[in-house]
Amino acid sequence: MIVQATPTQEHENRKKQKKFEANLETNLEPSGIEDSDTLERKKQQERKESKYLQKLKKQKKKIAELRNLLKEKTEIIKKLEKKTDVPEISLKEKETPNKECVFECKDASLKKNPQTILVKGFNCSFPRDEIKSALRKHFSSCGPVTAIFIPFHCKTGRPMGYAFINMGQEAEKALKLNRSCLEGQILSVSMAIKSEEYGGYRDLHGCERCHKAHMKRVIQGFHDSLRFRPPSDVRKSLFPRKSAAKGIANIHG
Repeated sequence: MIVQATPTQEHENRKKQKKFEANLETNLEPSGIEDSDTLERKKQQERKESKYLQKLKKQKKKIAELRNLLKEKTEIIKKLEKKTDVPEISLKEKETPNKECVFECKDASLKKNPQTILVKGFNCSFPRDEIKSALRKHFSSCGPVTAIFIPFHCKTGRPMGYAFINMGQEAEKALKLNRSCLEGQILSVSMAIKSEEYGGYRDLHGCERCHKAHMKRVIQGFHDSLRFRPPSDVRKSLFPRKSAAKGIANIHG
């Protein structure tokens, strides 16, 4: 006897067969599940790449803005050059005009000594010649002023804010003019040998000639210090023949 399945049983059998086939397909395919560590690494790498790309975009924007600015400025410069036909001057001519060097000027020959006075506080906006004449008048009340030197910056010619004055034996009298007023400015008067400026000029904006000129003056001062001229009575005792010969020559002359 062959028992025929009812339609409900056939429907259930078909469902079971479909499930079995689906399970077979899933078992045959590779598993898409990965380890948690690898996923985190991938996420971190993606984040780094995104940040790097954002930085690149920002840098590109800045570069583009700078290029635009350069173009605008070059156009403006070209327009100005067309309007003003000025002859071209080389950089060497600009950098080395006929400017005075602080160590080559005549006043730099002032020989500093323990009696030299340092003056500060005067108005540096005036020309150096006017400042010198004003200082000479101001200190001449204490005695004769033999020399004044106002150090200045070579590039601008502006005074450095202090001056050296030689007055011989009248230096102590000149110290009384400390805190005195000159053209609305209060002066500071002291002995130069006790100051930092006595050894060298602080904050000097010199030129290319400064080093050579300074070395020449140092060597000249060293040679002058080696020269010793004894007094006349000592010379007569040391060189009696020469002094006698000079006397005879004067008589015959």
